[in-house]
Amino acid sequence: PNPSNGDITLAYGGAADDVTIELFDVTGRSVHMDRRRLTAGSTVAIHLAGQVAQGTYTMRLTGSTGSSEQRVVVR
Repeated sequence: PNPSNGDITLAYGGAADDVTIELFDVTGRSVHMDRRRLTAGSTVAIHLAGQVAQGTYTMRLTGSTGSSEQRVVVR
């Protein structure tokens, strides 16, 4: 859900790839990073409730074919 409590579920629709998942705060500081092998249709649960402050974040997925960003609001 967006906004969330810090727990984020990501649905991946790209081709199978090694993907870096990063979460940045509004200053551009990385507050979470994970690298996973993802396939089309896979979901990833990222549990950050209680570990990140309330606010707006940018989630970036980067793979071999490019990157994608999504804003995430934590309440």
